[in-house]
Amino acid sequence: MMLYSSTALWSILPDLDLPPAAMRVLARLQSVQQPGGSILESQVDMAAALGISQVTVSRSMRTLRECNLVIGARGAKRLHPLIAGYASSEDYEHAAIEAVRRDDIPDITVPLYVQPPPRVGHAPPLSAVS
Repeated sequence: MMLYSSTALWSILPDLDLPPAAMRVLARLQSVQQPGGSILESQVDMAAALGISQVTVSRSMRTLRECNLVIGARGAKRLHPLIAGYASSEDYEHAAIEAVRRDDIPDITVPLYVQPPPRVGHAPPLSAVS
C-alpha cells in the first residue's frame, strides 16, 4: 500500500547523527508501518528481516525513542505523527494539525552536541587510575 508522508524526516536525518543500525531500523519501520504510523512487527521479526541481532534492534529502537521518532513501547509503538505515513495527503494534514493542536506529541529531538560523541570503536583508549 502506498502511504503519503512528509519529506521533513529526510531533511533532519543528518542532524540526528543516528548510528547505521538505527537508520536501518528506521527504514524498516517506515516500510512496515500501518497508515498513521502504527508498527505491528515485533523486534524479533525485524531483526530477522534485517539480518541483525535482536539486541541491536532493541538498542536502535531506544535511540529512535530518545529522538522521539518512535513513540510508545513494546506493543503500542508508532512513528511520530509528523513522519508517519497516511492513506491520503488529507489524512496526513489532519494528523499533523491534530498533533499540534493536542500538544501531547513530543518534539523530534535533535542532539545539541558541543562536541560530537565518539563513534563506536573510535573512543579514546582508557587508562588505569591509581
